[in-house]
Amino acid sequence: MKASTLVLFSSAVLASNLALAYDAKLAAQFDQYVAPMTQEGLATGATGGIPPEKFLEALKSGKKVTVLDIRTPNEAAIYGITLPNTLRIPMTDVFKPENLKKLPSDGMIVVVCTSGVRSPMVHVMLQNIGFKNTKYLHTGTKGLANIVDPHTAPQL
Repeated sequence: MKASTLVLFSSAVLASNLALAYDAKLAAQFDQYVAPMTQEGLATGATGGIPPEKFLEALKSGKKVTVLDIRTPNEAAIYGITLPNTLRIPMTDVFKPENLKKLPSDGMIVVVCTSGVRSPMVHVMLQNIGFKNTKYLHTGTKGLANIVDPHTAPQL
């Protein structure tokens, strides 16, 4: 009986140590990116988000802006982005080597999804692998559509 108790205790200790094992360095990097994601940080753009108004200003300014549209083909079919320098790469394919090679190292990359939920995650991941020139469109294409219509859309 004592041998089985010892085996059971040893297994429990080993399993608990495995449960606590994680990549502390990677966790610290993620903490650096998610720490500003407070309500205030999200509202002010401290998280790397760019409000639709500022996004339009950047486009009008003539600065190099690449739009990374990570929506699915079905989402993009509902309403598409026809801006110059738009890369349409669904989120599920962004981190494939052949697609990462398409991302410019100069200018700003703005990651866009439908509502601004997925784009912050892709932005953080891109930042984590070395793309320091990324932002994400706060409120996504829905937010952009709320402030732009055919009469107010910028001529680019």
